[in-house]
Amino acid sequence: MERWSGKVALVTGASSGIGANIVTELVRYNVKVVAIDIQFNKLEELKVKIESLNLPGTIYPMKCDLTKEEEILNVFKYIQKEHDEVNILINNAVIYHIPLFADGKTENFRNIMDVNVIAAAICIREAVRLMSKSKNQGHIINITSISSRNAGNIKIPLSLYAGSKYALRAMCENVRNEILSDGLNIKISNISPGLVDTDMIKIFNVPPELLSKLKLLSTKNITDGIIYALASPINVEIDELAITPLHGVIPDKI
Repeated sequence: MERWSGKVALVTGASSGIGANIVTELVRYNVKVVAIDIQFNKLEELKVKIESLNLPGTIYPMKCDLTKEEEILNVFKYIQKEHDEVNILINNAVIYHIPLFADGKTENFRNIMDVNVIAAAICIREAVRLMSKSKNQGHIINITSISSRNAGNIKIPLSLYAGSKYALRAMCENVRNEILSDGLNIKISNISPGLVDTDMIKIFNVPPELLSKLKLLSTKNITDGIIYALASPINVEIDELAITPLHGVIPDKI
């Protein structure tokens, strides 16, 4: 991780859960982290918490509604103006609506795709543009989901959630091909977690009798996977990393 010391990272959905853990760990490695989320008050709380730890890096909290392109572009304008470049992008923000597909509202369908796919696409586009101007290696990491690998085996209602994660993975395969053809020094990694012990687990509405049997991943488990990808040798790319709990209930049993 030494090569990322003093470099700049952008983390979306940074105010809690996996995002907050990612931000904290990157700051521990002396990274300058632009942390964005629509819940700015939680970002401020995270900043206070991180600063109390006296870690070498810095957090720069910014409010951003990922359904609004202008706000995303303003984040990148800030990064270019104040930091000149971005070296790491972590697309962590996610949204999920719980009704059965037949009961879903069109506005919720659009919301899922806007945050989970379109916002990620805008961030990747802008990050690639900035990274391509830098002499430093760039790294884009997307937090997808185990459901993006085997959605048909998961029996709990997912609405467009799994589809949005499939789309994100497919999009990044295409972006990787473009990066290779352009000879850019940018890596792309997709991290696909199983069920993680965050507030989001409540949204998935897993039956209590099943939830009590599940072995959930911790946010640290996912952050460790991200650090593993970031710390890989310069000539190594971690295309895909699936993270599931040992001896937990496998997806086709859910």
